[in-house]
Amino acid sequence: MDLFPTGVKYDKVDIAQDGTMCALYTYLGTKYIVRYNTVTSQWDNLGTGHTDIAVGDANKVLVVLGGQLFYFHVASSTWIRDITAPANVTSISLASDGTAYLLTGNHQIMCIEIHGTHCLWRR
Repeated sequence: MDLFPTGVKYDKVDIAQDGTMCALYTYLGTKYIVRYNTVTSQWDNLGTGHTDIAVGDANKVLVVLGGQLFYFHVASSTWIRDITAPANVTSISLASDGTAYLLTGNHQIMCIEIHGTHCLWRR
């Protein structure tokens, strides 16, 4: 079995220092976010419609959906919107220490730190 099956258009793959791997791909016009499960050797679907993804480790996964920033709450397996983030996020990058950089539609770079279930903005 191939790690990255053929027949889908991969838009981004992000791998964290701890080995956590997530991918963003398009299939039949729908964008999917998946995380590789090392126990089952399968990709677990984390949702659809996202335009960017960043992974810092298994507990730090960020996505952009509709210009909004969301983080994955592992305990509940749900996406939670960061209401403190700007409303026009276009791309994100995340380090394993929880520091994230995002680019807005206004071409501004912002830095945030993720602490548990909330984000703190730094400039």
